[in-house]
Amino acid sequence: MDRVVTDATPRTACTSYPETDPQTAGAIAERLVEVVALRHGSPLSVEQRSELATCVERQLAATERLHGFALSNAHEPAFVMPARQGGG
Repeated sequence: MDRVVTDATPRTACTSYPETDPQTAGAIAERLVEVVALRHGSPLSVEQRSELATCVERQLAATERLHGFALSNAHEPAFVMPARQGGG
């Protein structure tokens, strides 16, 4: 029997997306800062690296929050686009 999943259902009960522990998240953030520094082409100052690390950490936290909203295949989109018949 399928169970009803609501937005309030905890992630651990309805999805297999692994939670990232703080130590791993910190390592991921450091690596992402390095990638940005390498792709930027010029050396980043300590202040720029610090600001970049803060931005990356915020994005990782937002990603974790998004993964906390488990959805099943039964969830509908927020909007519906009706199909039209005929030329156009």
